[in-house]
Amino acid sequence: MALSIGRAGRPGTFLKKKAKRLLIPFLSVTIFLSIPLKYCSGYWDNSTHIWSDIFLGQFLLMGNSHLWFVVSLFIISVVFYFVHQLKWDKGIIYWPLVIIISILGKQMAYTFNFFGMAGAMKNYLFFNLGFYLFEKIRKFEISFIKTALSWIGMIALFMSQRFFSFNIPYLNIFIYYMTALWGCFNMVALCKLLQKIPLIANSPIFRSLNKNSYDLYLYSDPFNYVMIFIFSIWMGYGYITSTLGSIIAYLCRIIFSIVLAYGVIWLISTTSRISKTISKKI
Repeated sequence: MALSIGRAGRPGTFLKKKAKRLLIPFLSVTIFLSIPLKYCSGYWDNSTHIWSDIFLGQFLLMGNSHLWFVVSLFIISVVFYFVHQLKWDKGIIYWPLVIIISILGKQMAYTFNFFGMAGAMKNYLFFNLGFYLFEKIRKFEISFIKTALSWIGMIALFMSQRFFSFNIPYLNIFIYYMTALWGCFNMVALCKLLQKIPLIANSPIFRSLNKNSYDLYLYSDPFNYVMIFIFSIWMGYGYITSTLGSIIAYLCRIIFSIVLAYGVIWLISTTSRISKTISKKI
């Protein structure tokens, strides 16, 4: 995503490409998958203004919607495209502004996230770092021991923030960004390690997950509400809120949401293939 901006071409072409990749899936998944599944699973049963909650929460992203990231990424891409084209990112003041914008976005995310704006601001720093550092990170030589130690250090830093109270001003914000950046680096290192293992890299599961990662993100989350609804009817709320019940429900939710998401992927690809075949015959 970040690297494609450097060779994006004209503004109109870039905007169309990003809208097709990000905004159209956001609207289609929201209308045809997320809202129907949430409605059928009783997500808005206690709502007094259901249509208002659906519009504000799902379309304007002021409620619980996993698709906020798609819209935020579109906003980030458009803003950074023009910043990069106009070379505003070359000045000394640019990076301090990026950090301030990201901190403001993090604070806004707790209270106001109209159409993914707070998420875009919060993650603008990470997008910039990815654009300028991704190629350099990919060239790093890694090893299992170094990667394992890096993961242990990151988890220790994360746990220290969760279980210890720090009264030093802005220290928690600093630890948050350090953990996030450290986590990005660790994930790149882990993926590089996995690619070096032929048994994993050449496996059908690994290739399928690599190919369909974006689609799995789009389609899997709405099925979580369906699985919770089924478990609550089958086992009862008392069981799924217990320790053992919540663990079982959590694992089943992950497995079945991925399986059902693959079902949507297969249905869309099959429908697309059939429509192309019919159009060629016509």
